[in-house]
Amino acid sequence: MPWINVEMALLRLAFRLREFMGEDIEKVKLTIDKLKVKNR
Repeated sequence: MPWINVEMALLRLAFRLREFMGEDIEKVKLTIDKLKVKNR
């Protein structure tokens, strides 16, 4: 699966989680960036 599809899926999941948890979108972006670095 191309990385861009994984990233889009993560973003959709993050937005959905944010609605439930009231998470700040910047925190969500930072978390995704950390995952990206880990998976490189």
